[in-house]
Amino acid sequence: MTTPPPLPSQAGKPSRAALIMIWVFVAIGAGVMVWQVRKGWRESMASVQRVTKEKMILNNLRMLSAAADQFCLEHRTKQTTLRDIVGPEKYVKRLVPVDGEDYAKLDLSAGVRTWTIVSASGITVTLKRR
Repeated sequence: MTTPPPLPSQAGKPSRAALIMIWVFVAIGAGVMVWQVRKGWRESMASVQRVTKEKMILNNLRMLSAAADQFCLEHRTKQTTLRDIVGPEKYVKRLVPVDGEDYAKLDLSAGVRTWTIVSASGITVTLKRR
C-alpha cells in the first residue's frame, strides 16, 4: 500500500479575500436573523398587550355588573348609575379605564343582558350578563 504524497502548505486553503467574504455573509445573515426575531417579538408583544387590555376591560365590566346587581337587589330597584356604585364608600372603590373606554355609556339597568364597550384604540369587549 502506498501513501499519497504530502499536500503543499497552501493547497486547499481559502484565500484571504474568500475568508473576508465568508465573514461578511455570516455577519449580514446574523443581522437579518436578529432583525426578524426582533420584528416577530414586537408583533408578539403587541398581541400580548392587546389581550391584556381586553382582559382588564372585561374585569372592569364584571365588577360593574356585580355592583349594579347588588345595588338593585339591596335598593329594590331596576335602575342604577355609575354614581350609585362607584366611589370610595361604594361597591366599586375606584374604576380606572384601561384604554380610554367610557363606562358612563353603559346601561346599568337590571334587565340589560349584554354590555359592549369600545376603547380609544378600538378594542371591543363584550360582557354577557346573567
